[in-house]
Amino acid sequence: MRPISPSPHLSRLAIAALATCWAPLAAAQVAVLDKIGNTTGGLATTLGAGDFFGQEVTGIGDLDDDGIEDIAVGAFRDDDGAPNAGAIYVILMNFDGSVKAEQKISATSGGFLGDAVTGDQLAAFDEFGISVAALGDYDGDGNTELAVGAPGDDANTGAVWVLYLNDNGTVKSNKTRRITQLVPWSPTPGARFGTSVAGIGDIDTNFVGDLAVGAPSDSASGQSKGAVYIIPMFSNGTPDFSSQISEGLGGFTGQLDFDSFGAAVCDLGVNHIVVGAPADDDGGSNTGAIYVLEHNLSGTVQSFTKISQTSGGFSSQLDDFGFFGFSIEEIRTGISDNAPDLLVGAPLSNDGGTSQGAMWILFMDFSENLRGEVKISATTGGFTGTIDPGDKFGSGVAAADINL
Repeated sequence: MRPISPSPHLSRLAIAALATCWAPLAAAQVAVLDKIGNTTGGLATTLGAGDFFGQEVTGIGDLDDDGIEDIAVGAFRDDDGAPNAGAIYVILMNFDGSVKAEQKISATSGGFLGDAVTGDQLAAFDEFGISVAALGDYDGDGNTELAVGAPGDDANTGAVWVLYLNDNGTVKSNKTRRITQLVPWSPTPGARFGTSVAGIGDIDTNFVGDLAVGAPSDSASGQSKGAVYIIPMFSNGTPDFSSQISEGLGGFTGQLDFDSFGAAVCDLGVNHIVVGAPADDDGGSNTGAIYVLEHNLSGTVQSFTKISQTSGGFSSQLDDFGFFGFSIEEIRTGISDNAPDLLVGAPLSNDGGTSQGAMWILFMDFSENLRGEVKISATTGGFTGTIDPGDKFGSGVAAADINL
């Protein structure tokens, strides 16, 4: 592993499936750990067995204006209204990383009344909450809006919901919108559009935050090769147009197999996104990969870099069936050049036990090239929390400045 200069400044990280943790990487190790779950962290709600609370978590800014950044957490197998219809939790945080208050949003909670125009509702197996992204303030009330993926919608073709939030975490029901059909490109049947979502800034310069959406089973370029859609948005929660990125489409020249391209997506700033392909087979079976894509203002790819076991300068060992690239988030570590760096989850890694999971911190330069990497798991990186077999640590990752 290439050495990385230590830094005393890192954002607090929310790491799904287990914890929110503060990691000032002096020697790249976890220093303080806070866990949020049924029995710890101050969560008042009792989570149901199999809800999958924590597979997705994202920072949403300071919703209640107390100076502490808050988070949204997905529970995509929640059964409110119908089996596996899904839910999210808007969680207001305390300074110490514990829960101050939470608001559940589901088919039966949080003011959710379906699409404000069409009346469409959540249904069984929609898996609402499998992905969540902050979009910025669409309606000028000071609160960020959320994009929430529901990839099981319409027999697994998928959908994305745009939720307008009140400052207490409930939904403005008169504005909620559901995105399915796009122009000119729409997801193919069974695409699982909405498996991942990311806010990507304002690429069409209309002062409204835009969206990237992953569809890892999309077949536009071949059976289930996967795709990512870049979608400029209007402030009413509807799409302007879409650009589809897959093998041979949208300017992308990478070669895909059944790689689950689009399983994760995050913004890297200045017309760059990162896309996960956790079933990529470079160096082994399902070791995984990520792609750093540079796109233009129309959402088509200008250049890309692949990072995997055998490409992009990655020098450590990935596990077979570890699914590196299942989750991705951009962070600012302050290491050396203060370029944006990456958190990448590998939730089926077997460090310490079967599918206990791992997370990688990738240190990037301003040209989006990899300079080095550090692994955090039950057996490395200074992590002192308890990770049990099957926990899938790293299923979701997010940056949230809670205690700087």
